[in-house]
Amino acid sequence: MYYFRHVPVNTRNILLASVLNLAFCAAQGQSVLQSGTTLVVDAGTVLRIEGQGTVATTPGSTWVNNGEVQLGPQALLNEANGAPISGTGTERYTATYTDPLSNTEPGGLRLVVSTVQAPQGVTLVRGHQPITEPGGAVGTARWYQWASDVNTGLDAEVRFGYDESQLNSVVETDQVLHVLQANTFWLAIPSSVDAPNDRVDAINLDSIGTLTTFSGALTTGLADGSNPLQAMLFPTVTDESVIVVVGKSSLLSVELLDVQGRGLRSYTSPAPSRTMRIDVSGLSAGVYLVRVNGGRALRFIRS
Repeated sequence: MYYFRHVPVNTRNILLASVLNLAFCAAQGQSVLQSGTTLVVDAGTVLRIEGQGTVATTPGSTWVNNGEVQLGPQALLNEANGAPISGTGTERYTATYTDPLSNTEPGGLRLVVSTVQAPQGVTLVRGHQPITEPGGAVGTARWYQWASDVNTGLDAEVRFGYDESQLNSVVETDQVLHVLQANTFWLAIPSSVDAPNDRVDAINLDSIGTLTTFSGALTTGLADGSNPLQAMLFPTVTDESVIVVVGKSSLLSVELLDVQGRGLRSYTSPAPSRTMRIDVSGLSAGVYLVRVNGGRALRFIRS
């Protein structure tokens, strides 16, 4: 077992380099944490990975990060399935993107992002401790915190990658992506689980913030409390489409109503699903309602 310990600044880098040489082997341009090796970054310790190259874990290896791992702009992580970095610490990646992102995975941290405009300076932090929201629900053992110079109007597509070993008793297919609002509550984002690829996908995000997944949608503001499926609708002001999300996969029956409650259209999902997108671009401007599986109608504005 190898530990990174707090040592005086002028000797710390020498110690870390020595430990890394013992714990890692070189393979096809990667620094690979060998199977059977346990690597621990102690609390209060910063491990910096600089230069161009990939640092990889392998099945049977263990990397516990209780401090902070800082990745340089050209450094990448590559974690084998079942061997993700764990611990109470964080991994941090900082870089500048002067072009829009296209399926970009900063630092190899398994958050894949596409945007319509350049985010400029980006800092992405990843942690592994499950988050307990104010209502008592406990999420999976993975979260991301995104900060960028440009963080509005991104129209972002996000692929939240996870390792099945960090689901923390959350049923994989019940995961719903949430974003932290005003450092107070977690807002459910219309999202879908791609279980074969171990990710949760969301689209059309104006901005990106602190993300994690919980079992089902926790949002109460637009949740239909009378319906055990906990339906929600997003966005509430739109000129193109709205997305209906329910907490658990189900055959969805959705009615589009005018503000007086008169039926305009109806939709039925061909198979059990947690999401449904409804095109509203042909509607006149005004207030409309969406009723999901006969529950309370949810309101939106066609701008």
